Amino acid sequence: MREAEFKAWLEARRWNGKSLTAKAIYGRVRRLVRLERSLEALGYQGDLDAVRASGRMAELFQAVRSFIDTRSEGIRPPLQLVPQAADPSGQLRNILAALRQYEQ
Repeated sequence: MREAEFKAWLEARRWNGKSLTAKAIYGRVRRLVRLERSLEALGYQGDLDAVRASGRMAELFQAVRSFIDTRSEGIRPPLQLVPQAADPSGQLRNILAALRQYEQ
């Protein structure tokens, strides 16, 4: 992941006319770091940039989204992705939102 470039992009963006706080930027970056640590467990090689370069970004979105969709079936995401979540749905949605921003 190109962390410095992503941080700079987030700092330059405005949501509802306001800049993101340092805490919000940090949170988005940390979510993607957790996602990158989980890529191998999800069946991917390399980092987020390698996933993008291989044309598998949409597939990654679906893989993460599937953990939300299968929650009722007891299927859990990799522990390193959402380590302490009894109900990881909210965290997974936040990871997807950060990933959408990173994709831009």
